Amino acid sequence: MEFSGRILKVFEPRTGTSERTGNEWKTQGFIFEYFENPTDRFSDKVYLETFDEKIMEQLKENIPARIGFGHRVREYNNKQGTTTQINELRIYKFVLEGQQQPAPAPTPADGGTGSAPAASEAGTGDAPQAQGEGTGDGNDDLPF
Repeated sequence: MEFSGRILKVFEPRTGTSERTGNEWKTQGFIFEYFENPTDRFSDKVYLETFDEKIMEQLKENIPARIGFGHRVREYNNKQGTTTQINELRIYKFVLEGQQQPAPAPTPADGGTGSAPAASEAGTGDAPQAQGEGTGDGNDDLPF
């Protein structure tokens, strides 16, 4: 799902250390306000978090942005043996309105070398997921 809207509120970053791997992590949450249908009278709001430090640097309140996010449900088993369903909203695209996305790699038709881009350059132009982002269960089966 992709929506145009504005960043309504930015929260302080949170940091910690993974119990499983011992790696440091940092995340920042924000509230994004958007209209699901441009003719709607009232806006919708959603709380999103990102582990991507490039996105964190761009987060400012009241700036227009286009954000793509997907929904996923996962199970959490706590120490008391209770199972809880947790909704996750993951960002896969973040573009400040008025900014251009990176241009695609040149092709032989437009004067490029014709060589395929390196694996790190190949992609859809979406924001990369930072290492450590996700649930830690290794089962990241998002379709994007």
